[in-house]
Amino acid sequence: MALTQYLTDTQLILNDPNALFWNTTALTNWINKARNRIAETTQCVRVLVPGTGSILTIAVANGGSGYATAPTVTISAPDGLGATVQATATATLSGGVVTAITVTNPTTNTGYVAAPTVTLSGGGYTIAATAGAVTTSPYVTTVVGQETYSLNSAAISAAVQSVQGVQRAIGIQSVSVAWGSFKPTLDYAPFTTFQARYRSYNVGQQNYPAVWARQGRGASSTIYLWPIPGQVSQMELDTYCQPIPLVTDLTYEAIPEPFTDGVKYYAAYLAYMNAQRKEDAMWMDNLYRQHLIENGVADTPSYSPSAYDGDW
Repeated sequence: MALTQYLTDTQLILNDPNALFWNTTALTNWINKARNRIAETTQCVRVLVPGTGSILTIAVANGGSGYATAPTVTISAPDGLGATVQATATATLSGGVVTAITVTNPTTNTGYVAAPTVTLSGGGYTIAATAGAVTTSPYVTTVVGQETYSLNSAAISAAVQSVQGVQRAIGIQSVSVAWGSFKPTLDYAPFTTFQARYRSYNVGQQNYPAVWARQGRGASSTIYLWPIPGQVSQMELDTYCQPIPLVTDLTYEAIPEPFTDGVKYYAAYLAYMNAQRKEDAMWMDNLYRQHLIENGVADTPSYSPSAYDGDW
């Protein structure tokens, strides 16, 4: 759904197709407020924050000298769980010196947790070249000895915002942490229970986390883990998020259909409230709520836990 379509739909509902009573700047503001309200109410903008990353770039620490041909670049295999694709790269040579290392599959390699080992071999060098800093796509891991993880921290924010059209995480549904060759979802405990039963251990027990809790509300809430992580492990967070504001028709819409259908009604509600036309505003609010219910039903089919019902 493009911004222009939202504007047209809202103007038609307001019976103001030529923007005589409400200008497009004001309507755009209300449309974006409506989009945020729908994202918050329905939790329809979901992001599974990844626990592994992709190798994007590799710097050259020392270009070496005397190379007759470009050396072969080898990147160590991914160390994360799940689907992984090893990164590949090539070296660029100029005057016998390695001037660049280019990752050849930056959009498809995946599964890295620890920094990879990058080696350059062959080429008939006089002085060997070495690789430097490696940059990856954003991902989230546990930190040894760190109990708390803020939802608006730099690491989580970067991972969330790497998803097209998403602005910030405003809540969290579940947490999974890798334990060896498994990646179970942790048990959830309300923070009061978590505080009483788990944080009462004053020895700062460290191990693989088994329980999580959330302290605070909204985008500034904090995730607590118990036991406190004793090792770096990939951590996946199932979050619900706010979309970025629509600015032009090129801005990506993260709200999925059919939930986009209610935007015009809530934007019209805000427009009527601004004009102090309260009866019209309440009418639009009722239409908005009705469409939220219908959209939710449309998106919630009935599921059978098992097609065989234990009969085989």
